Amino acid sequence: MTSAYTLTDYRAQGQTIKYVMIDLAPPPAGGLIPFNAYVALSQSSGRNMIWLL
Repeated sequence: MTSAYTLTDYRAQGQTIKYVMIDLAPPPAGGLIPFNAYVALSQSSGRNMIWLL
């Protein structure tokens, strides 16, 4: 088993996270705007540490 943590894009604001895995699929309810993706991508420590789903 591998431990994992889930954060919303708003909860992650102001934090730098070493490894980031981002799911850009449309959510089941509501919508996804480009700002949500920007916030999620900008929390990583570098582009080599980002995985997109």
